[in-house]
Amino acid sequence: MQMERFIKIVFVITLVMTSSIANAEFNDNGNFTITDTKTELVWQQCYKGRNNDASCSDTTAEDTGGWEDALIYCEGLSLASVGDWRLPNIKELRSIIDYAKTNPVLDSVFYIAPGNFVFHPYWSSTVYGNPSLPSYAWTVNIYNGKMDVIPWGNSSQTYTRCVRGGQ
Repeated sequence: MQMERFIKIVFVITLVMTSSIANAEFNDNGNFTITDTKTELVWQQCYKGRNNDASCSDTTAEDTGGWEDALIYCEGLSLASVGDWRLPNIKELRSIIDYAKTNPVLDSVFYIAPGNFVFHPYWSSTVYGNPSLPSYAWTVNIYNGKMDVIPWGNSSQTYTRCVRGGQ
């Protein structure tokens, strides 16, 4: 248990030291995508389960899902006339976090209308990497920026936002 905690701490410190969090600039592309001009990543504006419309209104699809569901959703997404979407890795997901902000720590360009924003973890494609917990993936909570690992099958309160480019 101590070793697991140590590995988690080292991983978090490494991400903080190597992350390009500061000075991110986001452009609303007008097609329900957001471009981070610093990383050149293009993000899905409305998270999974929301319509790509001016209000990111609710759909009949599930908002949350397990990690494998998130991977499949992003790989199958067609948005802004492109289909090369994917689940972001943990470093990419953290790159949209601004710790100078509070509750949420995400730029307002990502929540364009009331009711289309959730304060829960979002999946990353990065697996935990601990042999004793082989089916866990890293997440980032958009409310406070906290990173955590969650079992792949956990579909309760875990959301998906896809990205393209980079990597």
